[in-house]
Amino acid sequence: MVKRNELYTYSKLFPVISNLIYFILALYISVKITCLNRCGISKAWPLGMTTFALGLITLFLVLSGIFSILYHMNTPAFKDEPYYQDSNAYQDSLNLDSGFAMTSSLIALIILIVYGIYFKTTDMFFNSNMYFLIVFIVLSIVSYIGAGVFWRVSYDECTIEEVENGQNKIGKPCFRDYQNLYNMYHTSWHLFIGFAGFFWAILFFELITPRLKNGK
Repeated sequence: MVKRNELYTYSKLFPVISNLIYFILALYISVKITCLNRCGISKAWPLGMTTFALGLITLFLVLSGIFSILYHMNTPAFKDEPYYQDSNAYQDSLNLDSGFAMTSSLIALIILIVYGIYFKTTDMFFNSNMYFLIVFIVLSIVSYIGAGVFWRVSYDECTIEEVENGQNKIGKPCFRDYQNLYNMYHTSWHLFIGFAGFFWAILFFELITPRLKNGK
C-alpha cells in the first residue's frame, strides 16, 4: 500500500511508461518484415508493397509512442496543475498524440482491408486472432470511455477552490483522486490497443505470408 499522494505520483507515470508497448510492437513487425524479405519469396509487387505498408505502420507506431509520451508529460495531472489544459503546450501535444494515434489505426485498418480484397481471402473470419483483435479493440474502447469520464469528473466535481501562491486553484485532493482513475483507465487503453496491435500483426502475417510464397 502507498500513501495517497504517492499513488498520484506513481499513477501519472503509468500512461507514459505504457507507451513502451508500441515500440515493442514496432520491433516485432520490423523483425517479421526482415523475415519476409529473407524467406525466398519472389520480389514481386505484393512483397514490395507489403514491405512498404508494414514499414509505414511501423514508422507511425514509433511516432505515436513518442508523441503519446510527450502528451502525457504535458497533462494537467503530470504537471499537477489542473488549469494546464489551457496551455499551448498541452493543446499542441494533444493534437500530435491524437493525430498520430488515429492515423496509425486507420493505416492498420486499410492494410487489412486492401490485402483481404487483393488476395480474396475470407480466412481471417476463421482465424482466432481476428476475434482476439476484436475483443481487445472493444476493451480499449471501454477503457477510453472510462478515462474520459474520470477526466471530466475531475473538473466537474472538483470545484472546491483553494488559494495557492495568490491564485485560485481547483481543489487538488479531489482532482488528484479522479485523475488517478483517469491514469489507470488510460494506461489500460494503451495496453489493450497494444495487444490488439499484436493480434493484428499475427493475423496479417498468418494470412499473407503463405499467399506471398504461393504468389496468389
